Amino acid sequence: FAFLARELRSIDPLLWDLGQINWIKTLNLFLTAAMGTVVLQVFWQRCFAAEKPAEARNGMIFTGVLAMVFVSCTALAGMIVRVMNPELSTGVGAWMMKELLPQWAALLMFVFLIAATMSTADSNLNSAAVCIMNDILLPFCPEMSDKMKIRFTMGITVSTGIFAVLGTMYFKYIMDFVNFAYTIAGGTLCPLVIVGLLWKKDKRAPFSHENSRVTPMASKVSLVAGSVVAILFSTVPEMKALFGGGVIPAGLATTGLLFLVSSLGRDRSHVELK
Repeated sequence: FAFLARELRSIDPLLWDLGQINWIKTLNLFLTAAMGTVVLQVFWQRCFAAEKPAEARNGMIFTGVLAMVFVSCTALAGMIVRVMNPELSTGVGAWMMKELLPQWAALLMFVFLIAATMSTADSNLNSAAVCIMNDILLPFCPEMSDKMKIRFTMGITVSTGIFAVLGTMYFKYIMDFVNFAYTIAGGTLCPLVIVGLLWKKDKRAPFSHENSRVTPMASKVSLVAGSVVAILFSTVPEMKALFGGGVIPAGLATTGLLFLVSSLGRDRSHVELK
């Protein structure tokens, strides 16, 4: 690190100047990645498959910390490449494979990257199709036949894939697209999950629909309003400058609406659990 600091300062003194970092934007970046990862449906599938709650909890903590460590390592690799090639501003991974690895290792790394990308893509497409089918379509069409379910799921998968490809054309870098998606998901779903699990009528009883103080209407309103807030604070330059992104204001809006709408819409005649 001392060597990196010295070399980076020689290239540009601002590259190692932590004083220019805006703490609220740094917090926003951290929360975007952390909250976005927590609500990934492919992440929760592993938890649902766990035999015990403790295994699911420990698995989420371990893999979450591990993900942050590996992301930090990619930033370290970027600093090293900047020292080796000060003129390079993008394409760090491709440059490292071409210049630093033997040909066979570069080919192997390329195959691994393609495999990881395809695995992630098909997992997310399948998860999106399952969520849309089970949570949006089936409640309105509970008597749908299995044949129609398969057809709708195939159509949703293809449509979601096309939408994702078109979305990448709007962003200059793929990580900007990922950050945008994480902002909406993390800023709306993460507060909903946390409040839903913790805000119970009987804190000693296990979580259940009957024991939760969050109402379905509050969930719907908070998800829609939180998503709108996340998009506005991520796309409007003047609003984005306030928090460096939308995850913090979206999280505040979602949490506030969950408590407010749930408190106003709760059935007063319902007997509270003791």
